[in-house]
Amino acid sequence: MDSRKRKGTELQIPLETTKSLKHALVDVSKFQFGENIHSKTKRTRASIICDGCKGSKKKCEGWDQNTPCRTCVRKGIECILPPHCTSCRRKKLDSTGICPECKSKESHSENIHARDYAAYQQIQALEERVRMLEVNLEKSQILEANLEKFKTLETTINKLAAQQFDKPPKDNNNVNILDGEPDLSKYFTFEV
Repeated sequence: MDSRKRKGTELQIPLETTKSLKHALVDVSKFQFGENIHSKTKRTRASIICDGCKGSKKKCEGWDQNTPCRTCVRKGIECILPPHCTSCRRKKLDSTGICPECKSKESHSENIHARDYAAYQQIQALEERVRMLEVNLEKSQILEANLEKFKTLETTINKLAAQQFDKPPKDNNNVNILDGEPDLSKYFTFEV
């Protein structure tokens, strides 16, 4: 195993793992300072570029910023972006101008909204039904309480009626209707 050592570092990099000595030195410098160059300076690439930049193979910020891009302004040409999906930047479009993936997501979200609305309506109907049942229950409890009162009253009336029928009828013959004075001789004895 052939390996080389850079001055001032303890890191040994085997040559088999690197493509050239230059890459090995760059790798050593990255590890020496504790940095990963690729993570900090990741190249940003526009997913959609205008026709002017595409022809000259220049970097285009047409998608990321408002058009026109700097290259088209410098050249004095119109900055035209190719047809693309406005939500995900993909170039595969259908007849509506939306890519199939976004369309399926959109229809999925519409289905969710439709299901949510249907569930909301069902909940509203159930809540109304519960309210009606509560009102009916309250009415039935009031009727039941009144029925108990009527039954108690009926029992009392029946008892009073039974007592009235069990008593012998009063003798109303002793009252002289014409005179207006009752005959009290039956009840009292007079001594003279």
